[in-house]
Amino acid sequence: MKITLKYDIGAGDVEVTTRISTIIAWETKYKQKAGSLAGGIGITDLAFLAHHASVQAGLSVPLLQAEFEKKLESLTVVDQPDDINPTLAATD
Repeated sequence: MKITLKYDIGAGDVEVTTRISTIIAWETKYKQKAGSLAGGIGITDLAFLAHHASVQAGLSVPLLQAEFEKKLESLTVVDQPDDINPTLAATD
C-alpha cells in the first residue's frame, strides 16, 4: 500500500511515499490493522507514516518521531489508494 505525503519541517516541502514496511511498522506501533485506516486517518497516523517513510528514504529528519512532530509546519496527503485495504500481489 502506497500513500504519498507532503510535509514541511521548516526546510521546504518534502514528498515521500510509504512502503509496505511503513504500514507494517504503523500496525505494530498502534496495534491496528491497515484496513482501519479506511475509517479515517488521523494526524498522528500521518505524522508517523511521514516520519517512517522519510527515515527509510534516507532523508535528513529528526531521529525521534516526537521531535519530527514538533517541527511539522504542514502535512497533507497527496495521493492514496481508492481502496486502502491492503491486498497481496498476484503471483504466477
